[in-house]
Amino acid sequence: MNIELIKTYIEIKTKLKHHTEEEAKYKAIALELEEKIIEEFNQDGINRITVEGKTVYISKTIWPKIIDKQKAIDILKASEYSHYITEQYNTKQLAALLKELIENEGKLPDSFTGYIEVSEVFKPKMIKA
Repeated sequence: MNIELIKTYIEIKTKLKHHTEEEAKYKAIALELEEKIIEEFNQDGINRITVEGKTVYISKTIWPKIIDKQKAIDILKASEYSHYITEQYNTKQLAALLKELIENEGKLPDSFTGYIEVSEVFKPKMIKA
């Protein structure tokens, strides 16, 4: 594992909290480092590392990927999950529903196929060790 990469990531994330005028610059650097960290974690087969009192880990988030918005709304309205839907839907609530369905059922309902899918977003996160 490239410890210098992790140290640089920790430094940049810390600076993001303290230097708002340079925030865009640090966010761009952090994004580039995040891609490299994900690659390194995958290569080394690890999911977290603690360096200099900070733990860097990979977070997985499930987000809805709507293929046909109106059809997705119609399907959800006609299902037992209709309470999640109005003419608009809350992406965070829908993401929570999809995560719950995948965790509990192992998959999305068949009626969602072709209209609502999930994409997994992997991103390094940092906490105090």
